[in-house]
Amino acid sequence: MSSFIKLGRPKFLPYSGILLLLGALFATQSTGQPISWTAYLIGLAFVWTSHLQTHYNNEYEYFDLQADLANDTPTKWTGGSRVLVDGHLPTWSALLASVVLTAFASLQIWVAGWKSIPVAHISALILSLSWSYTAPPFRVHYHSFGEVIVAAVLTTLVPLFGYATQPGVGQEWDEFSVPATFWHLIALLALQQWARMVVMNIPDVVGDLRADKVTFAARVGVKASGLIYAAVQVALVVLACFLVPFPLLAAFLFVSYFGIKTALRVLTATQTGSWDHNETNLDIPFKATLHCAGTALACTTVMLVEVALGHAQ
Repeated sequence: MSSFIKLGRPKFLPYSGILLLLGALFATQSTGQPISWTAYLIGLAFVWTSHLQTHYNNEYEYFDLQADLANDTPTKWTGGSRVLVDGHLPTWSALLASVVLTAFASLQIWVAGWKSIPVAHISALILSLSWSYTAPPFRVHYHSFGEVIVAAVLTTLVPLFGYATQPGVGQEWDEFSVPATFWHLIALLALQQWARMVVMNIPDVVGDLRADKVTFAARVGVKASGLIYAAVQVALVVLACFLVPFPLLAAFLFVSYFGIKTALRVLTATQTGSWDHNETNLDIPFKATLHCAGTALACTTVMLVEVALGHAQ
């Protein structure tokens, strides 16, 4: 059982839960209605089920296992769970888990009884794009678009789903209105997430290319990936000053300090050739992940306080 749980890599789930809550809080602030924690928890069950199925899907033999087998330098945060690589479970268990979880996620939407057209469309997009990550026929992560899909699903569609599932936001697209601040912040979080995925793929470049898996990092090279990641961190700070209002801006900029620190480490490791799986660099993907999750958590905390103060008045 422990191997099966490890195969699903549940350590990444809190991030999607935070982003879902962020969207729900924007809805609450927009409509003036109290947050529906029931709707949030039902939505969370769907999001986590979809998130897990992507992890199991990504481990399956004919989807991404060959890249994991070719990877001689996995870390705790990259290179897959290693459960199938080490032979702890049969390879079909990953596909079975993914199929069952996909069916369960679809059933959750039906049982929840949401009559919202936006919810139906967004949930369908989440499931279909998640499947396309490494599964045929698209296998977008093998063609340098996996990073885009993660940013689109995790940091765009998940908070939008959280927004759409709250009461009072409209059940038809023509009455579904999302504030500009939401889109501005989500655009920055998505760009941040895309850059984080580029860094996550740097340690896997050699093994990925052996398996004909051309991620964005593999396509542009390690040095260019490092430069791009650093440039994005600087751009995020500048863009936030123009697009994000206070106090969300304060939260975003506070966590950006850690993003800049990570960018400096990425630059040093990629431009000097010292990455090369040096022990001191193994935690860089974790730091990049922590930066993204920390930014989402900081912004969500600010929204929680704002919503609480708004309802207290």
